[in-house]
Amino acid sequence: MATRDRPEYDRLLTAIRDIRHERGLTQREVANRLGTYQEWINRSETGERRLDAVELYDIARALDVDLAEILRRAGLIGRHRQHPG
Repeated sequence: MATRDRPEYDRLLTAIRDIRHERGLTQREVANRLGTYQEWINRSETGERRLDAVELYDIARALDVDLAEILRRAGLIGRHRQHPG
């Protein structure tokens, strides 16, 4: 069962996937950078497992992007912030 229970989290996962695709990276390549398995990346990107703050930071580093950029793209900070409700 997916842990995605809020639209904000869906947008966060979409931002991560989009950035990975833009950088031309596979899930396996990101997993190798993190020292983990491709399945872990897949489960994280699909919401099957919920990312904690440190894991999110590590993914940002593996994607060579500022964590703030992921949050901006997800509409969680900055000008384009989307308010719940």
